[in-house]
Amino acid sequence: MNYNRIFAEAVVLMMSVQTASAYDGPQIITVHNTENHGVYVTVGGTHVYCEETELPFIDENGRTQVPVRAVSEAMGKKVSWNETEKSVGIKDSVNDVGFVIDSAVMTKNGAVTEMDTAARIVDGHTYIPLRFLGEALGSEVEYTTEDRFSDIVVTRIFDNEDFDNRESVTVWGNIQDIFHESGGLGSMKPYDGSLSDLDLSGVTQLYEISFSDKTVSVYWDYVEGEAYALDENKLYTVDTGFARFLSSLFEDKNKAAYSVGNEEKQLFKENGWTLDYKMNTVRDTLPQMTELGTFDSKYYYTYNNELSKDVGLDMSSYAGSEITADIYYIHESMPPEFYPTEKARGIVIKCNGEIIGAYISSGRHRADAACSLKGRSFEEITGTDYGTYCEKLLLEEADAVKDNPEEVIRKYFDALAEKNEEKAVSCLSKQEQFVFMTTNMPDTKLYNTSVWMPLTNKTFADDNERRIDNIKSVGNIKITAREDEDKNDNAAEFEVEFDIEYKNDESMSSGSQWMICKVVYESDKTGWKIVSFGY
Repeated sequence: MNYNRIFAEAVVLMMSVQTASAYDGPQIITVHNTENHGVYVTVGGTHVYCEETELPFIDENGRTQVPVRAVSEAMGKKVSWNETEKSVGIKDSVNDVGFVIDSAVMTKNGAVTEMDTAARIVDGHTYIPLRFLGEALGSEVEYTTEDRFSDIVVTRIFDNEDFDNRESVTVWGNIQDIFHESGGLGSMKPYDGSLSDLDLSGVTQLYEISFSDKTVSVYWDYVEGEAYALDENKLYTVDTGFARFLSSLFEDKNKAAYSVGNEEKQLFKENGWTLDYKMNTVRDTLPQMTELGTFDSKYYYTYNNELSKDVGLDMSSYAGSEITADIYYIHESMPPEFYPTEKARGIVIKCNGEIIGAYISSGRHRADAACSLKGRSFEEITGTDYGTYCEKLLLEEADAVKDNPEEVIRKYFDALAEKNEEKAVSCLSKQEQFVFMTTNMPDTKLYNTSVWMPLTNKTFADDNERRIDNIKSVGNIKITAREDEDKNDNAAEFEVEFDIEYKNDESMSSGSQWMICKVVYESDKTGWKIVSFGY
């Protein structure tokens, strides 16, 4: 008996998802004007994701206006923009359709059609009337007040007697496929044990999934590393990737977009990865990657561009361009060599809608927990570690190369006392700075823009917040070289005693401190740098 298929079909019936022919063909475009989810568009039954600032709407002429790029690309068409003429073109192998902003004229392969409404720009997004576009491309456009999707409520359970801190997120749209098909609840298999096994040590309930008429509970066995689903007093095993997927839904409940672009879906699929859904879209300006000076985003992009090159993509020629970074949740785990890190994100860098970079990044905590779409690490691709790789690109720091290790440490403390962030950062190892670019970062972000700095005692920081501002005072610094049996001419350790006071105590308490400071000789261009402070 195929339990997977039976359960998947049962859930589909339970959710009352429409399966009429209106959603069967790829050329069917449906406008859903619904009470629960507002106005949205599906193409062949697949929800067309639009950002909150570019949602479809019904204009004053009763026409559905849609963001041209989102809908056209969902149909597999190419979109172009002419800034001089303020016109947009949508092309495939047969048709060339054009609209001019604020004009009620559409062209198709040179022929002119008069419309009863006009294309327009709203909040910086280009909108076109959907019916005219669809019919020009040979697609059938339908309208309905019925929802294509039903809500699924996922509740995270905090199993703690001291407080009840349950939180929930409501999801809908294409994400239903993940709940129903392989890798989701469709992967359920009957468990050969008993319900009493849920009471064993190490087994805890993590989630409740509420459908329209019942709730499925998900449990995790911390000892065996297995996931279970309890459905109406029947126990099943379920894909462990599904449990990780449920956790990811709570990263940023307001930003998750349950859709995947067709082009990026295919790119990742060709390399053995499954993009479950988009976690966020980040806008950025691509820095130059030929010279590495003051630590900033160029280190992040230089590193990950080498991963992109492994699949024939190269971002380096787009320096100075505005880009978008789409962050996707990946169903598969990171390659085994990254264990115990398992969670994987797919990063797609685009410029003017064109994919110019793509790589895998675990996200939070270690920026170097990343690989190419082929599963290869930076070291495998380049044949060297990132510190050595950077040496040839580093700009010379004339003042820094004169300092001995003790002078660098003392300069760092002076910078903390002066709240001179630039001076403090110049004392730190660039490779360590890179590693900490994603420390304590939400997985919906690309990297932290607040610079990591040891001893500032600022565990979390908002974008562009200065960690150094948490320092109130620093003084009474005493630095003593440590005698190390494994002495290395390019590395050294020092015992450091100092008094420090913070505006807010977080991971450390204000007062007298004793720590070990590790320093390395970074390069002939940059001299000695601080790696870490620790006990």
